Amino acid sequence: MATVIERPSKHGMTYRIMVKVRDMGSGKIVTKSTTWHPPEGLRQSQIIKELAIEERRFEEECKRQQIGARATQFSPNTTSRVRRGLAEKDEGRKVAQFFH
Repeated sequence: MATVIERPSKHGMTYRIMVKVRDMGSGKIVTKSTTWHPPEGLRQSQIIKELAIEERRFEEECKRQQIGARATQFSPNTTSRVRRGLAEKDEGRKVAQFFH
């Protein structure tokens, strides 16, 4: 769930969108944030709708990054390559033992 904070700036209001996610390495909770500047000429109701869309987009982006990090860390392709490499080393040892 994202948190939105309305902040005044020189050029009108800006909105800070914050999402808390768990860091894959340390397991600690980390806050990721972005700032959204509404386009000029939008009514307040339009700003609220656009802000909700931007909030969902940022939250999904953070989730994708977490899933991507998890997929990179535990990739089945990486595991099979490691297994294949170990098997090749074992085969090499067996061949070397056979000829000695």
